[in-house]
Parts: sequence; C-alpha cells; structure tokens
Amino acid sequence: MSPVPREVMLPRRGPWGTVAGLAELAMAVALAFGIAALVVHDRMLGPSHPLWQSARRFELTQDLLWTGTSLVVAVAVVLAVRLLPFAFEHRFRLAAVAFALILSVNGINFGRLDIFELTFFPLLALWLATTLAEGRPVLTPRAVLAMAVLLGLGGIASVISGRATSAVTLHVLLSKLVLMFLVSNLINSRSVLHFAARVLVWAGVLSALVAILSQVLIYTVGYELSFVDAATERYKRTAIGRFLRATAFCQAPQTLGHLLVIAIGIAAITIRSLWRAVLVVGVMLVGVVMTFSMGSIMSAGVVLAIAPFLRYPRLGIHFATLYLLAGVVAYMTGLVDLVYEEVIHPLGASGVSIRLEMFRRAIVGIADHPWFGIGLMNPFRELDLPVHNVFLQAAHELGVPSLLVFVALNVYLLVRLTVIGNMLAASPDRALVWGLLLAAIGVLVHFMSIPIYLHVSVWVFLGMLAAAVAVLERAAELGRRVRADGVVP
Repeated sequence: MSPVPREVMLPRRGPWGTVAGLAELAMAVALAFGIAALVVHDRMLGPSHPLWQSARRFELTQDLLWTGTSLVVAVAVVLAVRLLPFAFEHRFRLAAVAFALILSVNGINFGRLDIFELTFFPLLALWLATTLAEGRPVLTPRAVLAMAVLLGLGGIASVISGRATSAVTLHVLLSKLVLMFLVSNLINSRSVLHFAARVLVWAGVLSALVAILSQVLIYTVGYELSFVDAATERYKRTAIGRFLRATAFCQAPQTLGHLLVIAIGIAAITIRSLWRAVLVVGVMLVGVVMTFSMGSIMSAGVVLAIAPFLRYPRLGIHFATLYLLAGVVAYMTGLVDLVYEEVIHPLGASGVSIRLEMFRRAIVGIADHPWFGIGLMNPFRELDLPVHNVFLQAAHELGVPSLLVFVALNVYLLVRLTVIGNMLAASPDRALVWGLLLAAIGVLVHFMSIPIYLHVSVWVFLGMLAAAVAVLERAAELGRRVRADGVVP
C-alpha cells in the first residue's frame, strides 16, 4: 500500500488552509462571546423559558436555564449527526417512538409549540422522502383515504356556520387527518407495527408510574405535578377525601386515561406471560384510577371485562358463567349499592346533571345546524363547555354528515380488524389484532364521556388501526391461501 500523500494528510497548507483556519477561529470566538452574553442575560430572559415555573417550584437555580438548554441542544445536535446512520437504518421505528411521544407527553409545551407541532413536519418530511426517493407506495386503505377527505371537506364546509373562527382553526382538523395518514404509512411493516405496539404499552406504563408519583409528590413535598390550567379542575372530591387528578405528562386527566385505556387493551392480549400481563395492566389500571375520571375508569373496566374472552376464547362460556355468578352475588349482598354510593356517585354524580344539560343543548344545536354544524372549534356560541361526547361534539361542530363519516371510519376499521383476526392463525400477529380491537372498543366507550374529537390521541390511534389493516391484511390473505391449498406454512 502506497503511503498517503502529504498534501492529503495536511489539507490546510497554503492560502486556502489559512483562510479556513481563520474562519474556524472567528467562529470559535463568536461562539464564546455568544455563550458569555447568554450567561450574563440568562436571568433576564429566564421568565420566558418553558421550565421557568418548574424551576421556581423546585427552588432550582434560575440563572442558567437558557444557557443549560442551549448546551443540551448543542450536544443533542452533535449526537444526532454522529448517530445519523443509525437513525436512517431505524427511521420507521423512530417514527413509531415519535407517535408514542405525541400520545404520552402532549401536555409539555416548548414556548408556543407542543410535541405534536415539533414532530409533525419532520414526520411529514420523512414520509415525503421515503415516498419520492425510495418509491414506497401509499399504504393507507382507500376507504380510509376517502373518509379522511370527506371529513376534511366537512371541516371546510363548517366555515359557512363558524365563519372566521372556523376558518382560522381549520388547520387543527386538517393536521389531524394528515397525522392519521402519516401513522398509517410510516408504520409500514409487521416488525414496525409490533414495535409501535410495544412502545405504546411502555409509554402507558411510564405514564401510569408518573401518575402514581404525582400523588406521592403532592402529599409528601406538596409539589403539584399537573398540566391542567384551571386550578379548580385539578382536584376531585371523593368519599374519602380530596385528591389530585393525575395527568402525568398529558394535557388533562381524560387524555391520560385515553392513553392508558389503549395501552391496557393492547397489553392485556399481546403480553404472553399471564403474570407479566397482570403486573403491567395492574400498574396502568392504578394510573387510570389516579386520574379520578369516571369515564376513563369505566372504559378501562369494559376493556378488562372483555379481555379474558379474547385472550382465552375457548374458555368464553366459563368466564360468562363466572361473571353471571359474581353479578348475582354482588347484587344479593348489596355490594352493587355500596360501590355506587361510595365510589361511582361521588366521582361522577356531580357532573352528570351538567353533562346531561350539555347533551340536551348540543342536540338542540345539531337540530338547528344539521348539515354544517355550528362551526369547527366554535361550540361556545351555544355551550358553556364543549359537549362531553365525541360523537355529539363532531355533529355539533361539523354537522351530521361528518358524524356519519366519522362513525363509518371507526366501524370500517373495527370490521376489517375482526375479519383479519379471524383469517390469521394463532400467532403474535393475531394477538396484536385482538389487542388493537380490544383497545378500539375501550376507545369507543371512552368517546361517550370526553370531548377529544380534535385531540392527537384520537387520530394517532386511528392511524395505527389503519396501519394494522394495511400491513396484516396481506399476511392474512397469504395465510388463508396457503391453508386453502393444503400446504402447512
């Protein structure tokens, strides 16, 4: 091997090397002055930092918030450059992690930006790059695409009633539809789909642990970990006292409950070890209880009640018999009345009359504006609070046609998942299908008590269901053909 030429080893010799060295020196000096100026003025800029309030609560230093943030960002950029090959190799799995973050840390804001706004354009760029440069096909089922277009048109038509308010906020709906599209295309293989499900379960477990920790913090050091803006909405009075409603890193107790209902449904079926499944689901169930959201608790209860039938279908008659006997015993011993009086009534009774009145007024508004609704993001023209029901919320803001399309979208995905699950042989794929189906049932129950039609969690999960249909339908059809030919796969 010939030695490397000296001019290659020392590229800085000569006039251009001198210029490059002077430029690097000037950049280093400018960076040093910039850091010095930031240190000097950091405390003055501190109140505009996203973590300013947290630093004040914990009595942490407030002098170097922006400086510390800048150094962390610089290190992150260097690491990102160094890890670029790894990131490219695992780009779709990293997208799945981003989707889990959108579900689990949507309460954290970076100035005016939240996690969805920070990840939306990188995810969109990733899809464009993989589609244009790599020639990957669009995986979203055509029926889902058609219904997404109809929902977008419904939002545009609602501007007729909502006028300027709906026109300005139209991007809120359109961005969620695009998000669903991105999820259904970036989760583009069986391995990525299973990885996304595991990440989602772990996001639920970690969020539940943070929810439990928030209760420990409030009663030990008095720190209130909550992302609910209204102080009056942060606590719930129960029969045994007043408790903080846990949010973990989500925007509200209800959105944390929504994440945990999804994660419980997936974990209850996909985790093979029974004891591990019980442990994981148990932790998340405690997290649901910590939200003190009656809708979330009831939805999680429905998921847990159905889970044994999907996990052990051959024992369905046994579980049904046990449920029947337990119901008779609970009724005869007065346990039903006790639970209602001591648990359900204190948690939910205070809001029942308010919600019934909201339902009544929303139905009146729907009757007055059946085609285009009252207008996107415009419910306060007729209501004091958004109607706590996703279906009524959609009809009230966008009209009955948009509601029918939204219902059709959910029904289509449920039916397709059921068909695919029946086509698949016993396998991790089939377990994942039943887990997603169980989670979808819990989500539909939760829709009856929360106003999150335009929340990111709804559209990320719908995109995941569409991805499961697109990815597993081909595997199910192949398996069906192999079995029909009498060949053991």
